[in-house]
Amino acid sequence: MKSKKIFLWVTVVLLMSLVSVNSQDRAIQAPSPGGYSMLKAQGEATVPFELYRHHVIVQAEIGGKLLRLCVDTGFTAEGVILHGGPHIDDMDLEYMSKIGVGGAGGSEPVPADLAVGVGVIFPGLELTNQTCIVMPYDSIRAVAFEGEDGYIGGSLFNNFVVTLDYDKMTLTVTEPEKFDSSGSGEILPAGWLHDGAPTISATADLPEGKAVSLQLVVDLGASHALSLNVKGHEDITLPEKRIEYSLGMGILGEELGYIGRVQALHLGKYTLDHVITAFSDSEHLVQIEGEGNLGCVALQRFLVIFDYGRRRMILEPNSRFNEPFEFNMSGLALRRMGDGTFRIDRIVPDSPGSEAGLEKGDVVVEINGRSPTQYNRDEVTELLQQEGERLHLTISRDGTMMHVTITLRRLI
Repeated sequence: MKSKKIFLWVTVVLLMSLVSVNSQDRAIQAPSPGGYSMLKAQGEATVPFELYRHHVIVQAEIGGKLLRLCVDTGFTAEGVILHGGPHIDDMDLEYMSKIGVGGAGGSEPVPADLAVGVGVIFPGLELTNQTCIVMPYDSIRAVAFEGEDGYIGGSLFNNFVVTLDYDKMTLTVTEPEKFDSSGSGEILPAGWLHDGAPTISATADLPEGKAVSLQLVVDLGASHALSLNVKGHEDITLPEKRIEYSLGMGILGEELGYIGRVQALHLGKYTLDHVITAFSDSEHLVQIEGEGNLGCVALQRFLVIFDYGRRRMILEPNSRFNEPFEFNMSGLALRRMGDGTFRIDRIVPDSPGSEAGLEKGDVVVEINGRSPTQYNRDEVTELLQQEGERLHLTISRDGTMMHVTITLRRLI
């Protein structure tokens, strides 16, 4: 679940509720759980994945098409949810009803199409009789979720032990009775929210030096490291050094808040230092995630094993463990437009962007002599996190072209 810098860290909180549009839909409100078929006898299948905006993206065949799905512990329902559009319209799906979908970014459900009995095919694994929800096409949502066709969660995590190996870039699903639990990782007991989202205990050292014990939702689909809800815990306060920023795009809209750091995050015996943290005072987020959540930017520093059946998560540090946590050092909140350019939506005061005289509404038409269309979102994100780097930007403002150079520096 979150980001207004749509290219920066769109995170989607899909702690969903399915709401029938009329009483005739009530019979399909909770479809029967689907099944699965292992294509290999050992009860295990390994699927390659790629990281895109820090999301774990796997390919699966649905309705005769190969789609890119984000694997998300925050999407607890069985089945898949797809972002509607031309590439989805010609799939071999038969819709039987409309339902309402609720989630981050708003309170009013969005009507979506529902298909049942759908197959989802991975290398070595076929999920059968799955529910498929297709969100209506929206141009803003299409840009926000560019490069991702949809989400999958509960169908994997509720039925298998799921191992994410970020060094090998593989996701392995194992039938619980065939999982070998021996190893040197730290076992973290897991709990569950009322909607089935996993939670773990952790401790955060706040900037003021105060250690706060937390219960965090484990949200693999959140494109940040850590988020804390100021209204979810009396000891969570906004850090003095912070910037106002968009916390992300949910399926219903944008969440606003602040970005800062905690001194340390303790996960069992492991400690992550100076963690970039999103701070929210949204009552809506408190309702769906409580005190805060642990996102994929933190999780990708470990080999992670999700073992719902034994109510635990296992962490083993990997090659990324000691990588520093960084954030946008330009002060420019950029939104990808339909033509591939970036529009400046917000500028952080006293940042390189504001000091260069850039304004909200300016359009970035070149970055270091290249068209923005030549950069994907991850490349732009990485580019804006290089301390001391000089960026040469060509800006269009009311039809006038400007050339601006900014030098990146840490803002938090």
